Amino acid sequence: MALATAPMSDVGTGAFPALLLVQGITSRTLALDHSPFTVGRNRWKDLVINDPKVSRDHAVILFENDEFFVVDQGSAQGTFVNGERVQRAKLQANDRLEFGVREAAYVAFQPQHRGLSTARDLLHHISDPQVEKLTLPGSCA
Repeated sequence: MALATAPMSDVGTGAFPALLLVQGITSRTLALDHSPFTVGRNRWKDLVINDPKVSRDHAVILFENDEFFVVDQGSAQGTFVNGERVQRAKLQANDRLEFGVREAAYVAFQPQHRGLSTARDLLHHISDPQVEKLTLPGSCA
């Protein structure tokens, strides 16, 4: 089974909540720098899991009311949080998420990154339909 991610903006500061992707003895961190964060087999997903047990549009991770949720998108094999199949679940620190493929790879939710309130503020602005463009300090407009 091969895992890959679609290109994401480089946050660089560790200010965003994160997902720790673990496959065997390797791991890497993916920033939750936007909402919804998509998971599936389709190549344009934020987290692409190339396994036939993973649906093309498997799940999303949403930021709502200052909390994160994982929502299954009608996948055939299911979305699991800490071993329990869920349709929608609020995420807590170190929750283990599995998408169809059990035991081979998993994702750990890590909300305790530096600057979490800054990330929450940014995600709030990103999801606000009134905001047309957001320029971060140090970026080119």
